Amino acid sequence: MGDTKCLSNASSVPFSFIRRAEDLGRQFAASFRLAPDEKLFGCGESFTRLNKRGQKVVLWTCDAYGVQTPAMYKPIPFFLSSRGYGMFVHASTPMTFDFGQAYDSTTTLHVGDDELDLFVFLGSPREILSEYTALTGRSPMPPVWSFGCG
Repeated sequence: MGDTKCLSNASSVPFSFIRRAEDLGRQFAASFRLAPDEKLFGCGESFTRLNKRGQKVVLWTCDAYGVQTPAMYKPIPFFLSSRGYGMFVHASTPMTFDFGQAYDSTTTLHVGDDELDLFVFLGSPREILSEYTALTGRSPMPPVWSFGCG
């Protein structure tokens, strides 16, 4: 990251502002430690492995390049860990989730804004997904006729 400068202090809080030299824009960055056997799932539709560990996921759509590129069609800023937690980032700016690609033992979330709404859910996968959908909304059951029944 030759074009960045960290503006945070050396406190134990894992968040920092980063100012890009080329446009003086700001983004928020949060880093978290990964366990050696941890698996990460989510972030919407993509044409990559289901386990996102070791990948960098860019959550910003660009249909001009087609649907089978890293610029995926449906980015969802939510992921679920095999270690009993899930995270949802509420923002409408470009985001990048580095799930251990740059540093194998670290997840780093980059959000292109100077504010961060980060929701952390703890529990079993069922509990995490229940809390996530309670926050973001649940889809109603489609009518029976749409299943080709009756």
